[in-house]
Amino acid sequence: MHMQIRANRMARQILLSAPFSAQKTGETAPGDAVPGGLDATDAVWRTWITARFNSLAHPVATCAMMRRNLGGALKLIIHLLILTHKCAKVS
Repeated sequence: MHMQIRANRMARQILLSAPFSAQKTGETAPGDAVPGGLDATDAVWRTWITARFNSLAHPVATCAMMRRNLGGALKLIIHLLILTHKCAKVS
């Protein structure tokens, strides 16, 4: 939970800083559900994360797209298409 709070707070900080702030038209999520801007408390963030937050991470069946000798799933770069298909089937 602590990392989720920090990640969401950092995303808000980045989007409120230049050059992003010049393009900002409003915050879609969490918006007013987490009031206080950069000073929102951990308790307020925790409440929103618990009730409404969905992670975009894919921790299951993810393949590291690098050579096997470097810890990845690829034997040779030419096998990228085949291994990508196998990874997609697992997820």
